[in-house]
Amino acid sequence: VVRVSGPNSVLLADGNEVVLAGILMPTALDIPVTTAVWPPAREAATAFAKLVVGKSLQFALLDDRRDRYGRQRVHAFVDDAGGRLWVQSSLVKLGQARVVAENMTSACAGELLKLEELARQRRDGLWRHAAYAVRPADKPKDLLRYRSSYQIVEGVVVSVSQVRSKLFLNFGKNRRTDFTIGLFG
Repeated sequence: VVRVSGPNSVLLADGNEVVLAGILMPTALDIPVTTAVWPPAREAATAFAKLVVGKSLQFALLDDRRDRYGRQRVHAFVDDAGGRLWVQSSLVKLGQARVVAENMTSACAGELLKLEELARQRRDGLWRHAAYAVRPADKPKDLLRYRSSYQIVEGVVVSVSQVRSKLFLNFGKNRRTDFTIGLFG
C-alpha cells in the first residue's frame, strides 16, 4: 500500500486502487457544517494508514465489477505478528468505521456488527461524537434533519407491509407520519 487515497480506499504500488467493503469511514460530509478538518475523519484516516501503509495486503474480492473510478470492493487482510488481520474488523473494533452490511455473508456482517456494538458501548473513536449517535425511531420529527444521510436508527417494528416489489418496515402505527423504512428490490 502506497497511501490511503480516500476514506475507505488505498492506492497500491501497482497503481490500482481498492475500496474496503462493508464499512463506512467518517468524512466531513457526515456533519451539516462545512469544515476543513473533521476530527473523527482525521483520526480514522490516521488509524487506517497506520494499519496498512507500507504493508502488503491480501484481498478477498466481492466480485469482478469495478466502480465508476475503476476500483474494486475488497475485504483486506494484513499480516500482523505472524497472524492474518482483517482490516475492516480492526477499524470497526477501534471505533473508526461503521458497518454497512451489504454484499457480505451473514457471518462477516455478524462479526462486524458485534465489534461495532462493543465500540459503541465503549464510545471509542467516532462513537464519541454526537454526529454518530444511534437515533430513536419513535421521534420521527427529529429524524427529518438527518434525511439523505447515513444514520443508525433503532426501534421496534410495529408492522410490515408489501406493495408490489417494495417492502416497508413501519416503526409506528401511522405509516405516513411515523418512521418507516422502504426496502426496494
